[in-house]
Amino acid sequence: KHPGASWNELTTAQQVVLIREGLRPARFLIDPTGEFMKTWDLLTVSLLIFTALVTPYEIAFEKTTYNALYFVNRGIDTVFAIDMLLQFVLKVPKETKDGRVWLRNHRQIAHRYLKGWFPIDLLSILPYDHVMDVAHLLSDGEPPDSLAKLKIFR
Repeated sequence: KHPGASWNELTTAQQVVLIREGLRPARFLIDPTGEFMKTWDLLTVSLLIFTALVTPYEIAFEKTTYNALYFVNRGIDTVFAIDMLLQFVLKVPKETKDGRVWLRNHRQIAHRYLKGWFPIDLLSILPYDHVMDVAHLLSDGEPPDSLAKLKIFR
């Protein structure tokens, strides 16, 4: 609001306005150190471990069928999709020359996520089972082995 002006050059009224704006909570932001996020992180880590253990078995020995494991995987995909959405409302620490500050601007948070982990997160939740089903239908036979290997990206 006051580009180029140092703190000492601002009037007391301008300083008060800046302090109030800095302390005003942004609309719907989640504190990454709060209890909700601790519980959420425990859930996602548990699901990642499950995925890391089960996916290799699935790739090697299972054909895609609509069994219990299929629906468990869809549930896990849903949790990871929700996690992606949470990244857009999660305060983000940023190191500055004056120390650590928390980004609370939704646009800055979204920009940082989209340029960082978003592509990896998106690849991890793509429903490769469905991609293989479509390939199977289009090829009138078995989908190529290389398509089955796409599941490894999970």
